Amino acid sequence: MPTDKIVVGLTGAFGSGCTTAARHLRDSRKFELLTLSDALRKIWREKNKRKEAQRQDLQKLGDELRESRGAGILVDLALDDLDQKYKGREEPTQIVVDGIRNLGEIQRLQDLYGYRFTLIAVLATFDDRWDRIGSSAYVEHGLTRSDFIADDQRDT
Repeated sequence: MPTDKIVVGLTGAFGSGCTTAARHLRDSRKFELLTLSDALRKIWREKNKRKEAQRQDLQKLGDELRESRGAGILVDLALDDLDQKYKGREEPTQIVVDGIRNLGEIQRLQDLYGYRFTLIAVLATFDDRWDRIGSSAYVEHGLTRSDFIADDQRDT
C-alpha cells in the first residue's frame, strides 16, 4: 500500500452516527468511503439470492469470516473492492472506513497505514441510537426493542 494515503476509521455502536460522519467526510471533504459491512452484504447476496440479510445474519457471517480468514478480513475485502473500482486509475489519497467492529480490523489498518491511520470512536446514548434507527431498522421489520438490545450486546 502506498504511504501517501490518509485513512480515517470510524467505530461505534450501530446508530451512533458513524455512517453520518463518514458520509460527511465523503461529501464535504472528498474522502473515498469504504463500508466494511458492504463486503458482508456482497457475500450474503451471492449465497442467499432471495433472502434479505438482517443484522444478525451479517453479524454471524462476519464472525465466520473472521474465524476462518482472520480478524482483519473485512478490511482486506473492502480494500480489494477499492482496487477493483480504481483499476487502471489513480486511487484516492483520502479514505474513510465506516463500520470498524473489532481490534483485528484496527490492527490491519495500522499495519497497512501506520501513522496515516486515525481511529475515531463515535458515541451516542442507547436511547438516542434507538430513536435514530429503531423504527426503520427494527419495528418496520417486525422486530422489537428487545431485538435491538440483543443485537447491541452481541455487537459490543
